[in-house]
Amino acid sequence: MLYVVTYKIRPNVDIKKLMMRRAEWKVPSDVTLKAEYWIPGGDNAVIAIMEAQNIEPILGIVAEWNDSLEAHVYPAMTVEQGLKFTEKMAATAHH
Repeated sequence: MLYVVTYKIRPNVDIKKLMMRRAEWKVPSDVTLKAEYWIPGGDNAVIAIMEAQNIEPILGIVAEWNDSLEAHVYPAMTVEQGLKFTEKMAATAHH
C-alpha cells in the first residue's frame, strides 16, 4: 500500500544536524521509498511517498523522527488504482 508522508521541521531544530542525520539514515527493509521531495520554505519541508504492506513500519519511521519532524501520514493510491476504484464504486452504486 502507498502512503504519502508530509514532514514539518519542529521549532529549534538544528537544520545542519538534521540534514546530516538524514544523509546517514537508511530506509527500513520493509518499506520502499518511492519518492522524496524537499520543499524549500513553506509549511511542509519534506513530502515522501512510501510503500509498505501495512502502516506499521511507516508509523515506526514517524516515531523515529518525531523529535525533529512533525509528520502526517495519508494512505494513497496511484491514478490507475484510483480509476479502477472509481469504476468499481460506480458499478456497485447502480445495483
